[in-house]
Amino acid sequence: MGIFLKLLSYPRSLFMAFFTIFWTLFCSVTVLAIIYATGKKEKANWFVTKIWAQMILTLVGVKVELRGQENLPAGGFLYLFNHVSHYDIFVMFAGSPRFFHFGAKSELFAIPVFGAAIRKAGALPIERKNRDKVMKVYKEAEKRVKLGDVFALAPEGTRGEGNGKLGDFKSGPFFFAVNAQMPMVPIVLVGCERVLPKHALFANWGHWQQTVILEILKPIYPQGPSEEQISELRIQVRKEMQACLDKYY
Repeated sequence: MGIFLKLLSYPRSLFMAFFTIFWTLFCSVTVLAIIYATGKKEKANWFVTKIWAQMILTLVGVKVELRGQENLPAGGFLYLFNHVSHYDIFVMFAGSPRFFHFGAKSELFAIPVFGAAIRKAGALPIERKNRDKVMKVYKEAEKRVKLGDVFALAPEGTRGEGNGKLGDFKSGPFFFAVNAQMPMVPIVLVGCERVLPKHALFANWGHWQQTVILEILKPIYPQGPSEEQISELRIQVRKEMQACLDKYY
């Protein structure tokens, strides 16, 4: 049976590569339609996005195991997650108990329909080569934190190889957290790199079923609007995330 399911995983992975594109287009149109029709941005986003992510994970054979839900604070905060796969976004949307807005590279906003949907959904456009523009985006988002919005950023800035290793952390997300005086909630994703490794094209290639762990760590609170603590917070968050990863790898 194991060999049979492994063989079946190959055509399924090929199918999912095309299905994901068309399913994403359909959900993007749905989000835009609901927002324009009702104006209820967050409820529409959360409902459709949950279905979008869970459908893809279910069909591709990925189960999300959520741990540490009790660590979530009330109000607005910032998720900081280890970025190892394009499947991180599906796992986080399917597993997170709170709706959140991703920081997405600016190129994604140029994709027809999808780009308009994530813009309307409140995603943050991140131009990785233009620090001034990124800081301006963070500054404009500060007032949304006070209204209770939750954001998610990858402090590594780009995808790593995973397997329990973290890259260097950028300062930008920590400037955002300190200036907005919002809690930072580290998230550790375990196993996403096995579902869709960096540079791979097809998800769960050679695997019929896999479980990904999403562990929410305890929040870390900035101590006043001081830039001096940026480096300390960056080191602290990275240390705690690495300690959690070391339990699994």
